[in-house]
Amino acid sequence: MSEFLTANISYKTKLYGLIGNPISHSLSPKIWNESFSALKLDSIYVPFEIEKCNISVLLKSLGVLGLTGLNITAPFKEDAAKACDELSYIAKLTGVVNCIKIENCKIIGWNTDALALLNILYSISAPKKTILIGNGATAKSAIWALKEYGINELELVVRREKKSILNYINCIGLKLKYFDRDLFVNKKSRKTFINTTPLNLKRVLKMKKVENLINSDDIFIDFNYSNKECLTEKIILNYVDGLKLLIEQADIGFKLFTGLNIPKNIFKKYYFRCKLDF
Repeated sequence: MSEFLTANISYKTKLYGLIGNPISHSLSPKIWNESFSALKLDSIYVPFEIEKCNISVLLKSLGVLGLTGLNITAPFKEDAAKACDELSYIAKLTGVVNCIKIENCKIIGWNTDALALLNILYSISAPKKTILIGNGATAKSAIWALKEYGINELELVVRREKKSILNYINCIGLKLKYFDRDLFVNKKSRKTFINTTPLNLKRVLKMKKVENLINSDDIFIDFNYSNKECLTEKIILNYVDGLKLLIEQADIGFKLFTGLNIPKNIFKKYYFRCKLDF
């Protein structure tokens, strides 16, 4: 933690945080605290690794303690949405919250994961033939972004069907096909793969033999930024590391909380950190 932060903590310091389990790998505290320090903001960001609990009670307690904002990661994103007093449009539609603003003890939930992915899709002109891997809370955020990006048909790779994700896909009007049943995407077409699971890349590629369908000009977007295997998986040439999604959503959340953007030098430091890029 920077000398500026530790030397200036007082009762006036604004407190932000992260809750999830596990969070030992998270780079969010570094990104946020480096940004606070660079901008000379009297704020600090602290990670809280918690066990399964009553999220509603926890969030209200943190508000009473003076917490200003909070990021939510797995496995609490859907529970957090249910605990909020108000939800943004996207958070309400997806039932997923990863960013919470606390104002006068009122808990307001946002989904910045969805917006971050949408920004990425546009920035790289991602192919609209899409294969989505996973069916958890992050998958719901991805589905919203894909719909906004103009995708009408989606191929899903899952180990087990989940009713909530099927209902959500039907609700927003996407046509769904299953990778191992329909194979509407052929190997020759250019595709976008999106991994929303916490699995390492080698395990993801083995799911339903995903690796057999990847071409050299396909794009693979990974929400998991712990996938160091990406550096050895030569099959994936156009790889969007999860760190890009993390810094994108962090920038959206940072502006939501402070009215400012993450400093460009810090944004670029993390955004271009992965060696595999295109």
